[in-house]
Amino acid sequence: MSAVIKSYWATLAADRRFSLYLGSKLLHSVIQAPFNPFLPIFVAESLGRPQAFAAALRASETLSQTLASLVFGLLSTNSRAKLALALATLHTPVAAAMFLSRDPSLLMVLASLHGALSGVSSSVSSLYLVTMAPPARIGAASSLQYVGSTLGSAIGAAM
Repeated sequence: MSAVIKSYWATLAADRRFSLYLGSKLLHSVIQAPFNPFLPIFVAESLGRPQAFAAALRASETLSQTLASLVFGLLSTNSRAKLALALATLHTPVAAAMFLSRDPSLLMVLASLHGALSGVSSSVSSLYLVTMAPPARIGAASSLQYVGSTLGSAIGAAM
Protein backbone atom coordinates (compact mmCIF):
# COMPACT_ATOMS: atom_id res chain seq x y z
CA MET A 1 0.00 0.00 0.00
CA SER A 2 2.83 2.37 0.82
CA ALA A 3 4.35 1.87 -2.64
CA VAL A 4 1.04 2.77 -4.28
CA ILE A 5 0.73 5.99 -2.27
CA LYS A 6 4.34 6.88 -3.08
CA SER A 7 3.64 6.31 -6.78
CA TYR A 8 0.64 8.64 -6.73
CA TRP A 9 2.58 11.24 -4.77
CA ALA A 10 5.44 11.01 -7.28
CA THR A 11 2.94 11.58 -10.08
CA LEU A 12 1.69 14.76 -8.38
CA ALA A 13 5.21 15.96 -7.60
CA ALA A 14 6.57 15.29 -11.11
CA ASP A 15 5.09 18.43 -12.66
CA ARG A 16 3.69 21.44 -10.81
CA ARG A 17 1.48 22.36 -13.77
CA PHE A 18 -0.15 18.96 -13.70
CA SER A 19 -0.80 19.24 -9.96
CA LEU A 20 -2.41 22.66 -10.50
CA TYR A 21 -4.53 21.22 -13.28
CA LEU A 22 -5.76 18.42 -11.00
CA GLY A 23 -6.48 20.94 -8.25
CA SER A 24 -8.54 23.01 -10.67
CA LYS A 25 -10.52 19.90 -11.69
CA LEU A 26 -11.26 19.19 -8.01
CA LEU A 27 -12.36 22.78 -7.36
CA HIS A 28 -14.50 22.85 -10.48
CA SER A 29 -16.26 19.66 -9.42
CA VAL A 30 -16.98 21.08 -5.95
CA ILE A 31 -18.54 24.19 -7.49
CA GLN A 32 -20.45 22.37 -10.22
CA ALA A 33 -21.88 19.53 -8.09
CA PRO A 34 -25.16 21.18 -7.01
CA PHE A 35 -26.11 22.01 -10.62
CA ASN A 36 -27.59 18.67 -11.66
CA PRO A 37 -29.75 17.87 -8.64
CA PHE A 38 -31.08 21.42 -8.18
CA LEU A 39 -31.97 22.29 -11.77
CA PRO A 40 -35.27 20.33 -11.82
CA ILE A 41 -36.24 21.88 -8.47
CA PHE A 42 -35.45 25.37 -9.78
CA VAL A 43 -37.47 24.76 -12.93
CA ALA A 44 -40.51 23.54 -10.98
CA GLU A 45 -40.50 25.90 -8.01
CA SER A 46 -38.97 29.13 -9.29
CA LEU A 47 -40.21 29.06 -12.86
CA GLY A 48 -43.42 27.09 -12.39
CA ARG A 49 -42.53 24.97 -15.42
CA PRO A 50 -43.34 21.25 -15.68
CA GLN A 51 -40.70 18.58 -15.20
CA ALA A 52 -40.88 17.93 -18.94
CA PHE A 53 -39.21 21.32 -19.40
CA ALA A 54 -36.41 20.31 -17.03
CA ALA A 55 -36.02 17.10 -19.04
CA ALA A 56 -35.85 19.12 -22.26
CA LEU A 57 -33.14 21.31 -20.73
CA ARG A 58 -31.09 18.23 -19.83
CA ALA A 59 -31.62 16.73 -23.28
CA SER A 60 -30.50 19.96 -24.94
CA GLU A 61 -27.48 20.13 -22.68
CA THR A 62 -26.52 16.50 -23.28
CA LEU A 63 -26.89 16.75 -27.05
CA SER A 64 -24.78 19.90 -27.28
CA GLN A 65 -22.22 18.35 -24.91
CA THR A 66 -21.88 15.33 -27.18
CA LEU A 67 -21.57 17.36 -30.36
CA ALA A 68 -19.08 19.85 -28.86
CA SER A 69 -16.97 17.00 -27.49
CA LEU A 70 -16.70 15.48 -30.96
CA VAL A 71 -15.96 18.79 -32.69
CA PHE A 72 -13.41 20.07 -30.18
CA GLY A 73 -11.81 16.64 -29.93
CA LEU A 74 -10.96 16.97 -33.62
CA LEU A 75 -10.05 20.66 -33.55
CA SER A 76 -7.87 20.62 -30.47
CA THR A 77 -4.23 20.04 -30.99
CA ASN A 78 -1.57 20.21 -28.36
CA SER A 79 -1.04 23.89 -29.11
CA ARG A 80 -4.76 24.68 -28.78
CA ALA A 81 -5.55 22.50 -25.78
CA LYS A 82 -4.83 25.21 -23.21
CA LEU A 83 -7.01 27.73 -25.02
CA ALA A 84 -9.88 25.26 -25.33
CA LEU A 85 -9.52 24.25 -21.67
CA ALA A 86 -9.62 27.91 -20.64
CA LEU A 87 -12.78 28.35 -22.74
CA ALA A 88 -14.29 25.28 -21.10
CA THR A 89 -13.95 26.83 -17.63
CA LEU A 90 -16.75 29.19 -18.60
CA HIS A 91 -19.31 26.42 -18.20
CA THR A 92 -19.47 26.94 -14.45
CA PRO A 93 -20.50 30.63 -14.72
CA VAL A 94 -23.00 29.64 -17.42
CA ALA A 95 -24.50 27.11 -14.99
CA ALA A 96 -24.80 29.88 -12.41
CA ALA A 97 -26.46 32.15 -14.99
CA MET A 98 -29.06 29.45 -15.59
CA PHE A 99 -30.24 29.84 -12.01
CA LEU A 100 -30.54 33.60 -12.46
CA SER A 101 -32.60 33.41 -15.63
CA ARG A 102 -36.38 33.54 -15.48
CA ASP A 103 -36.88 33.36 -19.25
CA PRO A 104 -37.49 29.78 -20.49
CA SER A 105 -36.08 30.54 -23.96
CA LEU A 106 -32.90 32.02 -22.52
CA LEU A 107 -32.67 29.08 -20.13
CA MET A 108 -32.75 26.68 -23.08
CA VAL A 109 -29.96 28.62 -24.82
CA LEU A 110 -27.90 28.65 -21.62
CA ALA A 111 -28.45 24.90 -21.15
CA SER A 112 -27.17 24.26 -24.67
CA LEU A 113 -24.19 26.56 -24.10
CA HIS A 114 -23.45 24.89 -20.77
CA GLY A 115 -23.55 21.49 -22.43
CA ALA A 116 -21.28 22.59 -25.26
CA LEU A 117 -18.72 24.05 -22.88
CA SER A 118 -18.93 20.93 -20.73
CA GLY A 119 -18.28 18.82 -23.83
CA VAL A 120 -15.23 20.92 -24.62
CA SER A 121 -14.06 20.37 -21.07
CA SER A 122 -14.49 16.61 -21.32
CA SER A 123 -12.66 16.13 -24.60
CA VAL A 124 -9.90 18.66 -24.01
CA SER A 125 -9.29 17.51 -20.43
CA SER A 126 -8.35 14.11 -21.79
CA LEU A 127 -5.99 15.66 -24.31
CA TYR A 128 -4.50 17.93 -21.67
CA LEU A 129 -4.05 14.98 -19.34
CA VAL A 130 -2.13 13.04 -21.95
CA THR A 131 0.12 15.99 -22.79
CA MET A 132 0.72 17.22 -19.23
CA ALA A 133 1.06 14.01 -17.26
CA PRO A 134 4.50 12.49 -16.95
CA PRO A 135 4.59 9.77 -19.67
CA ALA A 136 5.79 7.10 -17.26
CA ARG A 137 2.86 7.87 -14.95
CA ILE A 138 -0.06 8.31 -17.35
CA GLY A 139 -2.14 5.58 -15.67
CA ALA A 140 -1.74 7.07 -12.21
CA ALA A 141 -2.39 10.55 -13.62
CA SER A 142 -5.61 9.38 -15.24
CA SER A 143 -6.73 7.86 -11.95
CA LEU A 144 -5.94 11.08 -10.09
CA GLN A 145 -7.97 13.11 -12.59
CA TYR A 146 -10.96 10.81 -12.07
CA VAL A 147 -10.59 10.85 -8.29
CA GLY A 148 -10.33 14.65 -8.27
CA SER A 149 -13.50 15.08 -10.27
CA THR A 150 -15.42 12.45 -8.33
CA LEU A 151 -14.23 13.59 -4.91
CA GLY A 152 -14.98 17.20 -5.86
CA SER A 153 -18.52 16.24 -6.84
CA ALA A 154 -19.04 14.40 -3.57
CA ILE A 155 -17.76 17.34 -1.54
CA GLY A 156 -19.84 19.83 -3.51
CA ALA A 157 -23.00 17.73 -3.20
CA ALA A 158 -22.52 17.44 0.55
CA MET A 159 -22.23 21.20 0.97
